[in-house]
Amino acid sequence: MRAPAIRAVGLLSGWGRGAAAVPADAARAAAVPAEVAIEFGLTGPYEILIGGPTATMRAVARAATLLESGACDRALVLAVEIFEECADLFARARGGLARPLVEAAGCLWLEPGEGTLSFDQKRGGRLKTGGARQRLGEMLACEPVAALALARDGAATGPLRLQGAWRGETARLAWSQSPYQMRGAARPRRRQIA
Repeated sequence: MRAPAIRAVGLLSGWGRGAAAVPADAARAAAVPAEVAIEFGLTGPYEILIGGPTATMRAVARAATLLESGACDRALVLAVEIFEECADLFARARGGLARPLVEAAGCLWLEPGEGTLSFDQKRGGRLKTGGARQRLGEMLACEPVAALALARDGAATGPLRLQGAWRGETARLAWSQSPYQMRGAARPRRRQIA
């Protein structure tokens, strides 16, 4: 599929606004869907995917498909996690999660881009450690968005790869080239949002 370009990436976490607020090591530093939609002024058709970072990566791939087909000119992928709403789930699963658990909200504004995007999802597989997860802590669904914010803040160039795991499932997204658009790039004329 054709890779979407990332026009903007926003990150709001328990650490503060933006990638700069994220500590170098969340474990050492520790330690709202409708509300976020209202805050960002999101309206229009939407899909809800549940399932940690693998669901967020599926949402990015789904948005890329909609952009490539011409169904929309831009798409927003919103990831939100509020642990209070899922307290019983986290109480049961806490032993299997990295520390600290971090509440967060992240949003990707996607537009048609260059190059290709590949998405792979399978049962099992190994998840690499370190990198963004060491800085982020356990963010679950927001981890891919936060990792993209950190990569952009770090001036990442060239191909970009993300991976995530949730409940025995591993997913990977790979852009064949840098997905970050430079400011001032031409914007589409129509304004449909998926």
